[in-house]
Amino acid sequence: MNSLSPPEFQGYFWLPDHENTKIPGRCYTANDGRIELELLGTLLGDGPLELGMSLNQPPEIKRILGLTQKGEYVTLEDCFYKNRNYSIGGYPLSTIHVSYFLIGCHFDKGEPIEFEEIRSYSDAVNDWLMFAPIKTSMSYSSPYSGEISFSVPETLEWIVSDELIMNMQASFCSSSTSPHRDAGITQKTKVGFKYPVKRTIKDLLNVMGQFNDFVAFVVDQIISPKEIEVYTEENFEELNGKKYPLPIKVFYSPNNHSSPQSSRNALLTPLFQFEDVREKFGETVSSWLGNYEKFKSSFNLYFATKSGRNLYLVNRFLMLTQAMEALHRSLSNETPFTQEDYLRLCSILNKEVPNEFKDWLKPRLQYGNEMSLRNRLKSLLADFESIYGGSKKIKGIVDKVVDTRNYLTHYDESLKEKEATGKELLKLCLVLETLFQLHMTKFCGFSIKEVIKLSEESERFKGKLKCV
Repeated sequence: MNSLSPPEFQGYFWLPDHENTKIPGRCYTANDGRIELELLGTLLGDGPLELGMSLNQPPEIKRILGLTQKGEYVTLEDCFYKNRNYSIGGYPLSTIHVSYFLIGCHFDKGEPIEFEEIRSYSDAVNDWLMFAPIKTSMSYSSPYSGEISFSVPETLEWIVSDELIMNMQASFCSSSTSPHRDAGITQKTKVGFKYPVKRTIKDLLNVMGQFNDFVAFVVDQIISPKEIEVYTEENFEELNGKKYPLPIKVFYSPNNHSSPQSSRNALLTPLFQFEDVREKFGETVSSWLGNYEKFKSSFNLYFATKSGRNLYLVNRFLMLTQAMEALHRSLSNETPFTQEDYLRLCSILNKEVPNEFKDWLKPRLQYGNEMSLRNRLKSLLADFESIYGGSKKIKGIVDKVVDTRNYLTHYDESLKEKEATGKELLKLCLVLETLFQLHMTKFCGFSIKEVIKLSEESERFKGKLKCV
């Protein structure tokens, strides 16, 4: 499935520069969550350009426009052929992969798909924010009564940077099959990011994805958005002299760690609550977004272990170990030797080593001044010794991580007896995972003292440490 639940629709489709050639088709979501377009006919007509193309070299179709059976304009972007079948005497049938599509707009060939604002909704984000709670009260004494109440809070805004404003706004709807039997209220809190000038749809999805990763880290589970909308000042509806921006819905095929199979725990046990950072939320998100690109490689490895896939424990361990190495490499320029001393050492070795061994020596010198995994882990653990039981216990943990990583990487039989397996391997994974989370908390602008305090108060974090 796809968490965004793209609608299935039928309609007519055409290329931006071939509007006179419209063919019927169906857009739907495949079993793996990816969006596909099935067409009955050829987008370029029956000319020699289309029919003369080899099945192995189909024409490029980056963008497709459409009109649904409901009369909605759609733009399908970053498309390519998956299958093309020709039938003599019949109509060709094609299946096209769609990276993402937008409902409510058309973009001409070469026209950039740009907007000023993006808004997103996710159940997990909504539950963590608790921005607009629904209040209920029951009286079990005479006179018996029950009450449901909800007030829409004012929209909140935070300045994330000179060119980016974050907002949070709630909406609600009521539902009732019969006013005499039942009543209900459903609220949604959407998070938005707005730029003063237009940005590409990929830029907007990127910043929203980074924010969702922030919440995913806080609540310790992958976040999958259920709704995404984009806005531009040029697309509005005017009522009673006021302009109201019209939303353009966005749907995309999953292609990263935000897996469509990601499950959501019924009860969130976050590292910290939204209320803990509400007053400085703009600074917190700004710090996270500012650090994201720098630590992207380590973030990707970490979130890949949380994606809901059934990873083998050894794969999870290796990915977390890689994440820690990448994290330290981005955090520190520390090396075993100074640059001057290492260049001097290389010069001596190049001079003394015979020519027949130079090819062997060259790659070793290229990475010879890199920190070892052992030293990287010691450095990352230095600020959190109290959390993991002191220096003596940390030494044992580091030794076991290094020995296990070396065995699983090189399968050196001399290290097999030192390899951690089963419950012991799970404990190492929890150490690496919690250590990564501690450093991620620092990226949110918390001091070392505040990070340690949060780790002592978080029930989920304490639960993991009990297993170590």
